[in-house]
Amino acid sequence: MAHPGIEIVTRDRSISYAEGISYGLPEAEEVADRWHLLKNLSELVESILLNEQSAIKQAFQMTYLTNKEPPPKSITEAEPNPTNEIGSETDANRRELYKKTKEMFAQDLSRRKIGRELGIIRNTVRKYLRATDFPNRQTGQGSKSKLRKYAKFLRQRWKEGEQNAQKLFVEIQKQGFSGSVSAVRKFVQKWREFSDKLIKPLIPKCYSSRKTTKMLLLESEENGEKEFLEKLCELSPKVAQLQKLGVEFRVMIREKREKLFDEWLKKVEQSEISELKNWVVFLLLDEKAVRSAMTSEWSNGQTEEQVNRLKTIKRQMYGRANFDLLKAKVLYQN
Repeated sequence: MAHPGIEIVTRDRSISYAEGISYGLPEAEEVADRWHLLKNLSELVESILLNEQSAIKQAFQMTYLTNKEPPPKSITEAEPNPTNEIGSETDANRRELYKKTKEMFAQDLSRRKIGRELGIIRNTVRKYLRATDFPNRQTGQGSKSKLRKYAKFLRQRWKEGEQNAQKLFVEIQKQGFSGSVSAVRKFVQKWREFSDKLIKPLIPKCYSSRKTTKMLLLESEENGEKEFLEKLCELSPKVAQLQKLGVEFRVMIREKREKLFDEWLKKVEQSEISELKNWVVFLLLDEKAVRSAMTSEWSNGQTEEQVNRLKTIKRQMYGRANFDLLKAKVLYQN
């Protein structure tokens, strides 16, 4: 034995590690790593929930899709301003771009670089540099410009509930509009997108087994999630039992309450969750190390942190890794 002074060894749940330690350090105290114990529990719960998908979907629908009245369909003061929608930039934005173009050109930057930095095309850069004063946007004669005259009317009709672009086109056409129906469609598009956001409640996708596992074991208090868990436990007594026993085990591990372990084992035996019973049988094969995890101050925390750091460095070196470079990075990287 190369290191006879070692008294405590922490490890994950690998049988190979357990056998190696028992062979090389038979007198040392073995401590099962707490993080790995909780990870094993999470994996078990997730595998059980894979068979509870119908209950999960039903609880999700009861929480988010039943008796949920959408907000009223209306346009509020926060709706897009129709006059601001015409044109890609406001005058304030254009003035700022004009000012920056002049400043950057005075610093001997090329037109190409100015355009790239400000996100504008070279023709616009050239136009700004030629101008002795800020060039006001000219009022064109296209459909967008023609629509300005009817913006107030369109807004009022939209508020009243008429949101069919074809019908709005016909109405303003009777008032003298000579543009196209496509221009009207583009004009009201922002309103349509805004209305859709008001109408459609923000409903998440149905929770996966992994997401449900996390909520169960952490006893989520988030709005919606808590209601979902309550309904799920009502629909599935097995899930309700699983949550109770899972949370108790998590508390024992995190708070090192080994005295509660025997009582917890009895509750598992009396439960109807065969998967959890089988897991406990495997757990008790390593009972001494598991109990030590609930009493010892030692764990694999520091080791796991260094392993994770090593893996991160290796990923950053993808395609150009060798041992000398890896060693240098591990030793000298902050």
